[in-house]
Amino acid sequence: MTRAGSGSLPQYILQRTLLVIPMIWVILTLVFLVLRVAPGDPVSAALGGKLTQQALDQRREALGFNRPLIVQYWEYLSSVAHVDFGSTFSDNQPVLRVVRDNGGATLTLTVAAFVAALLIGIPLGLLAGRYRDSVPDVFIRLFGILSYAAPIFFLGYLLQL
Repeated sequence: MTRAGSGSLPQYILQRTLLVIPMIWVILTLVFLVLRVAPGDPVSAALGGKLTQQALDQRREALGFNRPLIVQYWEYLSSVAHVDFGSTFSDNQPVLRVVRDNGGATLTLTVAAFVAALLIGIPLGLLAGRYRDSVPDVFIRLFGILSYAAPIFFLGYLLQL
């Protein structure tokens, strides 16, 4: 017999998957606001010491930073929806090309960390669930808290040793 109000696993997964959409929208909005509204502007931050004021103004106009904020926001969301992340300010290369060329190592590390977390986390979680509120469970919880809270550079150094 199931509890009242409990749902099925597929329904839970669907709900969590649908929650990704507003989460991505909030993150995109925060990134936009930090880049556009924060003190200074991204063009002068990236190229301030390299170009004259007139060249900076021309670059801002070419990138559309002189338009109203709501227009910039709409164009930003539209371009992201079309998987167009623009070009870099410094050398005018497409962002996707930069990510493709330089993101391989990050992707490799991410996948390796995910696989390691699965290979370690699932057996430890099963063991902690089996021996709930016992000595092994306490040690597993302590290991989880310490490994999650430890700075990544410190863990890397320990693993090298």
